[in-house]
Amino acid sequence: MLLDTMPLEMQQAVYTYLPLRDRLSVWATCRRMRAALTVGASRLWQTVNVHHLARQVARLGRSGRTAGAHAAAGVDQHAATPRRTDPAGDALYMLLPHIGHYIVTCTAGDCLFGDRHLAMLARFSPRLASLDIRGTTVTHHGLIAFLQTLHARNQTLHTVLLGNVSDLTDAVVQAIANGCYQGQAAEPRLTGHMDVAGKPQPAAILQSSAAGPPPPPPPPLRRQPQSVGHVRPESFKPCAAKSTCSGIRSLDLSHTTYSKLTSASLHTIARSCLSLSLTHLSIRGCHAITNDSIQAIARSCTRLESLDCSGVHLITDESVQTLLAERCTTLTTLNVSYCWRLSDAAFEGPAVPLAGHGNSAQGTSLVILHLDACLRLSDAVVAHLLRLPRLGRVTMSDCASVSEAAKQQLRHHGISSA
Repeated sequence: MLLDTMPLEMQQAVYTYLPLRDRLSVWATCRRMRAALTVGASRLWQTVNVHHLARQVARLGRSGRTAGAHAAAGVDQHAATPRRTDPAGDALYMLLPHIGHYIVTCTAGDCLFGDRHLAMLARFSPRLASLDIRGTTVTHHGLIAFLQTLHARNQTLHTVLLGNVSDLTDAVVQAIANGCYQGQAAEPRLTGHMDVAGKPQPAAILQSSAAGPPPPPPPPLRRQPQSVGHVRPESFKPCAAKSTCSGIRSLDLSHTTYSKLTSASLHTIARSCLSLSLTHLSIRGCHAITNDSIQAIARSCTRLESLDCSGVHLITDESVQTLLAERCTTLTTLNVSYCWRLSDAAFEGPAVPLAGHGNSAQGTSLVILHLDACLRLSDAVVAHLLRLPRLGRVTMSDCASVSEAAKQQLRHHGISSA
């Protein structure tokens, strides 16, 4: 039996075993095979890596098959994005109109992925739930426009990974935390999304509901990145649907060079509906974060399971004490490596159960603890760590004052130590 004569379900079952490059080769063969790859084939395209797509589409272009794929799909190849300068844009332009409604998880670990590509993803992916754009060149203008588009159709992300996005600012975190983009109440607000050329689509102008004379005609539409990027952070208002608006569970705001985030970002998260769903948070390398914002997260994020604060130099013992006390029944992984102000006192806790937590003592849920390069720790910290009942792994490399004998004592009690 020939492949193109098989029932659609049988063809899709065969295609699930093909790697991406072979799947794209089938895509460029004929319309019938392309239909088998797109019609009801949600399993084939639930997870998409833009970097891999760009490489494989570029390979097809070198073999002369990309033009045929455009022609078979009814797309003017001269209107498409130039492939030589924008392979990621070419891949998205060719595939997203057909497979975008299947995409649930998108990874774009490519420095050539920018605002235009993010706008295309927002336009064609109504089921997108997980977004990984770590290390890309997306700006805060594009991020806020992307969040606007998702909110306009009540779409919720569960995982947002923005590590090493150089233009990540407090305004973006506030838009994420509030679940929607809300401007000042007295001014009209522009909502909508950008098309593949980076221009805003027609959108509704929301006016104030106060009684009075008819409002003046709306101003002409400007380019979306400029109009969104200049909104002051204080113009964001907390979302009214605090219990249902945001479902983000994993948020990565880390940075390895220079982070623009301040404590205001964490305070916004703590006050928003995001605090009710967040389970994993990474602020690694955010040097401007201070004690008060960490303590606000500890008190507000009731489901927090993993927190990465490595390289946040301003936090002190009080932050760790609050985390272990407030999140004693949920927090399982804590990374405070390279936090040079921490001392042995950070892990001093009461030997009796804490008030308001029933029979739960401090830090009872903590399983993994990273203390690398915490230079003020000494052998005395071992006695405090042994009081954590579920602790199974501790890393203390480059802790000059912690001896090998102290680490051996931890291993003797069944705690892996490095």
